[in-house]
Amino acid sequence: MTDEIPGADKHSLMNIGDLAKPATLLIQKVSDAVGAFCEPWQIKRVAEAQADAKLIATRANIKASELEERALRRMIKEQAKHQKNMESITLQSLPHLNENAIPGDIDEDWIANFFDKCRLISDEQMQQLWSRVLAGEANSPGSFSKRAVGAIAEMDHLDATDIMNVCRFTVFINDRITPIVWDSVDEFYNANGVFFSSLNHLESIGIVSFESTGYIRSNDSGLFGFRYFNESFTLDVRKYVERLRVINWSNPPADNSLPIGEVLFTEIGYQLASICDVDPVEGFVNYISNKWKEKGIEIQPSLGES
Repeated sequence: MTDEIPGADKHSLMNIGDLAKPATLLIQKVSDAVGAFCEPWQIKRVAEAQADAKLIATRANIKASELEERALRRMIKEQAKHQKNMESITLQSLPHLNENAIPGDIDEDWIANFFDKCRLISDEQMQQLWSRVLAGEANSPGSFSKRAVGAIAEMDHLDATDIMNVCRFTVFINDRITPIVWDSVDEFYNANGVFFSSLNHLESIGIVSFESTGYIRSNDSGLFGFRYFNESFTLDVRKYVERLRVINWSNPPADNSLPIGEVLFTEIGYQLASICDVDPVEGFVNYISNKWKEKGIEIQPSLGES
């Protein structure tokens, strides 16, 4: 659900006079790049085009055939739909802007490419995703690649749902967004919409890397900060790694390594995960903590906690 923006017509026009500065700048940037669809006179364009169509059909010196007239009316209808989609996505992006957003620094080619893709999107859930991408780019220009925009354009509602389900199991490990899917056939994940098949699909469309043997995070200290919504702690893998070196003396791990499960985000997946707005999974922290404890990884209070 999107917050209502004061001064904004929910159906068509955006009155930028009453909006906060970042929102005003974003609308101006969009207008400069793809046409002034946010200007007060914009609403007249469809009506004027329709009037032109009638005029073309009736002028004596222009013999417009029925086929030509139908083609023109179809074009007007399509452009009006595209216009509505672009305005809706832009409007929905405004509540997600930060106070220090710098939409003026968005690359014009990026914004033209963005709207060339999103103008076709009328699905409400997908529009929400596109709006968050636009806001994310305005908040930090360069955050979303053209490849990411292209990937989103190929997605449908079910793809977005699969991504959101994985994002519910996403944590921060040393401030890096990290999905923790320990076992894709475990009922704990399946009950929350993450399946072996859905992960295979997300891998096929370039969102995740999926490897049943698992992935690790490594560093020199052996200490890893963990954060999941309001819960945080420190993971100490040093004793765990020492045991691995004894057991696997012929091929010991070179670094202090933390096992993180079967899934990693690709760069595109990482960009999308950074804007996902999801609810926490009840019991997830206990679940993953127990998995780490079973391996001998110690869990300690985060620095600054008693």
